[in-house]
Amino acid sequence: MTQSPDTGPRVGRAEACYQRLEARRNEFVERARAAQRLTLPYWLPDADAQDDSPPGDRRIPYTSVGSMGVNNLASRLTMTLMPVGELFFRFAIDEIEASLAQTVALNQRAQAGMLEEEELEQAQDQMAAERSSLDGVLATLERGVLLDLEAQDSRPEIDELSKHLLIAGNVLVQDTDDGLVCHSLLKYVLRRFPNGRPAELVLMELVELAELPKGAVAFLEKQGALNHLSERTDYKSEEKLKVFTHVRWDRARCRWHQEILGHVIPGTSGTSKADESPWMPLRTQRLSGTAYSPGYVEAVALGDLLTADTLTQALTERAVGQSKFLTGRRPGAHITDRALRRAKNGDVVTAHPEDIFSIELGLKGQNTAQAEERLSKIEGRLNMMFMVMQARDSERTTAEEIRQLAMQLDQALSGLYSLVAKDFLQPLVRRRLVKMLRTGRVPQMPEIVRPVVNVGLAAIGRATDLERLRQFLAVLFQSVGPEQVLESMNIGELIRRVGAASSVPIAGLVKSEARKQRERQQAQDQAMVMQMTQAGAADPQRLANAAATVQGMAQPPPDQAMPEEPPSP
Repeated sequence: MTQSPDTGPRVGRAEACYQRLEARRNEFVERARAAQRLTLPYWLPDADAQDDSPPGDRRIPYTSVGSMGVNNLASRLTMTLMPVGELFFRFAIDEIEASLAQTVALNQRAQAGMLEEEELEQAQDQMAAERSSLDGVLATLERGVLLDLEAQDSRPEIDELSKHLLIAGNVLVQDTDDGLVCHSLLKYVLRRFPNGRPAELVLMELVELAELPKGAVAFLEKQGALNHLSERTDYKSEEKLKVFTHVRWDRARCRWHQEILGHVIPGTSGTSKADESPWMPLRTQRLSGTAYSPGYVEAVALGDLLTADTLTQALTERAVGQSKFLTGRRPGAHITDRALRRAKNGDVVTAHPEDIFSIELGLKGQNTAQAEERLSKIEGRLNMMFMVMQARDSERTTAEEIRQLAMQLDQALSGLYSLVAKDFLQPLVRRRLVKMLRTGRVPQMPEIVRPVVNVGLAAIGRATDLERLRQFLAVLFQSVGPEQVLESMNIGELIRRVGAASSVPIAGLVKSEARKQRERQQAQDQAMVMQMTQAGAADPQRLANAAATVQGMAQPPPDQAMPEEPPSP
């Protein structure tokens, strides 16, 4: 028996989940609206607002401290999360696994009698050199991922998500093939595991029917889901449908699909590893027992913003009252009110001097010093909260300045920078690395190498490693002396580490050990030839031997000899 098609819209699993979790979400939406009224009143539009609809009747705050503070703090977050031309992440090797693998390999070869004691030391030195070379490869890989991120230029989206976090405290970031997309708190609901990891998410979007893929529209028509709209001839161009994206996480995987009118749309399902998910729900603070978080404005600045707005309104209204000018007319005067209103500057009117007089409002005697002093203190405190008065005075942003700014942001925002770096930057960088590996833009790495993505304060580029090297060398030079340090140190290894820490490719820049050995041998041969030439003036045989030696030096080594040309036909 064939099932009859649907005659109307139905509620699917995604929409039911959205309705179930919506009530808890709306509490944080109202709190976010209270914060936006004093900062950026236009920031959170209504959930069902059309793209071309007016913003509505929104109260404009009397003070601009909130808007200036949010814009300034969002700009600083953007510069710190993704600085221009500077690495904000690094790839590190799993130290424990790499050390264990090297130790096991050496022990197996030693027990099998394949290595003598001297050969074992040489093998250890070789592994150390390979490890240093691997650090250089990781540094090159970091630059490749950074160039891929720079190509998309996601800073406008990062500025947007920063403002969402400051005002609403929550935002959903989606990593698509075309770049990052930010979804406000009004468009999604979320449920988390007890440990804080996301468990289930439903995103609701209003999409015009004409903008849906043709395959999705054909599928809905086949299922009869659009029968309730068929009475309208223009429904395909004007009707907006609710598209629900249902995302679920488990310990290892993330799965998602889309539903429209209760039907799962074919071709919209997807899956990925849990730590490589394109869906990244962010929040400003980790609160046990709730999936959402209050915004930074609500947490630390809402009370002061309310007070500053009230005081500014009172002082503004008083200033307006003081500037108001009124003209009085004596009752029974010959001149009329109409004549006074119509008289222009310089006109002649018939009136007695006592018939017209100015009215003093009597506000000059009122003292506003206390209100102004209170407002000044509150504005100073707000500027400190929003880091408005801590402007940087330099022409170029360096890695050290970014590190200092990140520390200031992390301290001022109660760990917001570290939390966003972990929940946003880490999966973003990991996804870029996986895409580059799949497309073959970077080579596959051996199993011993498992890159660990470090972001946030732990890795503002590789400047931390460079600073540690400087401190290490400075202590050695002061304690032991430069001569003994240089005698005991592997200069080639030091150069490789400094190059990796500075993110400078050293391929072709630093001479290899084989080349330096050849150059030393050539220098010795030339010195010997000079000695033989000087002695050859008295001994013709020595002069002939010196000439033979020079001829031998001019010939290329066997592996670099030019091939003989074939005889001409």
